[in-house]
Amino acid sequence: MFFNNLRFRLNGKYFLPGLKRWIIIFSLGIGFIAFGVALLLELRPLTNISLMIWTALRWVANILPAHLSGPLILILGVSLIIASLGLILQTLLEVTNRDNSSFGGDANTPQSILKALERARKKGQGPKIVAIGGGTGLSSLLIGLKNYSTNITAIVTVGDDGGSSGKLREELKVVPPGDIRNCIVALSDEEELTTSLFQYRFSLGSLKGHSLGNLFLAALCDICLGDMAQASLLASRILRTGGKVLPSSLKAVHLEAEMEDGSIISGESKIPEGGKLIKKIFATNISAALPECLLAIKEADLIILGPGSLYTSIIPNLLFPEILKSIEEAKAKVLYVCNLVQDKETQNYKASDFLRAIKSHTNKNILNAILLNAPESWQLDKGKPIPIDLETINDLGVEPIIRSKLQDYNGRHNPTRLARSIMQWFGFQQNNKNLPEVKIPEQIKV
Repeated sequence: MFFNNLRFRLNGKYFLPGLKRWIIIFSLGIGFIAFGVALLLELRPLTNISLMIWTALRWVANILPAHLSGPLILILGVSLIIASLGLILQTLLEVTNRDNSSFGGDANTPQSILKALERARKKGQGPKIVAIGGGTGLSSLLIGLKNYSTNITAIVTVGDDGGSSGKLREELKVVPPGDIRNCIVALSDEEELTTSLFQYRFSLGSLKGHSLGNLFLAALCDICLGDMAQASLLASRILRTGGKVLPSSLKAVHLEAEMEDGSIISGESKIPEGGKLIKKIFATNISAALPECLLAIKEADLIILGPGSLYTSIIPNLLFPEILKSIEEAKAKVLYVCNLVQDKETQNYKASDFLRAIKSHTNKNILNAILLNAPESWQLDKGKPIPIDLETINDLGVEPIIRSKLQDYNGRHNPTRLARSIMQWFGFQQNNKNLPEVKIPEQIKV
């Protein structure tokens, strides 16, 4: 019944690096006990298969009398078993106590112990992926990517000035926490209750419009002396995320947009509502990029831009000279995930227009490939699909990757299909070395 309740499977998945050595020692202890009993009682083997063991027994017995060698080896075997059991228990307690330090959950249940061991086993696996962006697009991407790697670093834009994030930014002088919160939740494998609490939004009183996760991050940021990066890492530990979520800078930026008619719109939340074509986006108070972000980009195996609002979620991260330089010098391939439909910022845009916008703001061609949803696979009345002008994309020196039906029923990117398509392309680029097997269902093949 115990094993049924735990759904225990004898496939070695819980033989973690921290436990294997103690299990081996335990097995050696059992072997020494059997060895000692055989010496003490002088039991001969029943078959010739054990001739080698018997020879070893007699060799030891010739060195020391059986009444001495037997008890000594028995004591050694018992000592190894006791030591290994103690070390196994210590490892389990360390893992579960560290893993269950957050509110909620019982660290003493067998289920929680096995979950903690599984999380520890997965930690550090998979390619090093850096995802850069903001908004709901980045969090959707992370939900899918966490099934392929726990070496994920999400670099989140810090220009949001609307809603709950905007209020906290203005009143508490913190980096806007909304997109950071969404990414932490996306990477989490925590219980549903804890995740729901982070996403809970107050509907009454002075806290109306604020989410609990935003307030929590703002409080942690204050505890960390204004360091939102450290606050994010602490929150990630509480929600047990399979990666890191970092703001692109420790200071919020103020975004402005120059429109095609020469007018200027100030404020990230106001730019999409301008109703005009955007010529250029810029920040009036750009600060130093977070060093941890630069290190993650340098060590990355794959860098992903998007999906998300082109001018208010993607490009703002590229306004930091250090981030742009790090991407340019990185050894990793750089993939841009294009939006599914034209939004308020990109009315009448073709796929190549997204690439031109990024190039015009960076003065460099930093992209290796662009992932696009086949327009003919769009079957929803939610937005106008992005036309794909292959010839122009190729002329820009960017590899087009076209997949069909990347959208879900809400008209947003389907996390599973999106991540699978990315990893299929990445696996091909890397000759499928050290990557999980990726199978593309027929319905999303072009």
